[in-house]
Amino acid sequence: GKGSATLSMGAATAYFVVACVEALLGQRKPAVCAMVDTDGSSKAPFMAWPVQLGTNGIESRLSIGKLSQGEVKCLNEAIPILCKDAEKGINWFHKQSKEQPAAAAPSARL
Repeated sequence: GKGSATLSMGAATAYFVVACVEALLGQRKPAVCAMVDTDGSSKAPFMAWPVQLGTNGIESRLSIGKLSQGEVKCLNEAIPILCKDAEKGINWFHKQSKEQPAAAAPSARL
């Protein structure tokens, strides 16, 4: 139906924000999926990955577990798309940081 995708994104965002706040406050250490750098564990530089949150942010990356043959096929098909999207995002970041005054440039390193 109309609007269901927006509602799904809103619900996922709300869940993620609550999990982050609970972790930062030390109330619990939730496991969530987050878009993170793959740290060399994949050909894609960034992808959604299960992580354990804590008071300092991401405490650890969790295993994605054993994948079925179908899941491996889908993942292998997605890697080039993820690489292309990551490259577009990195290029956008560098363009934005060059256009802004040095004091206002983002501090994230890529």
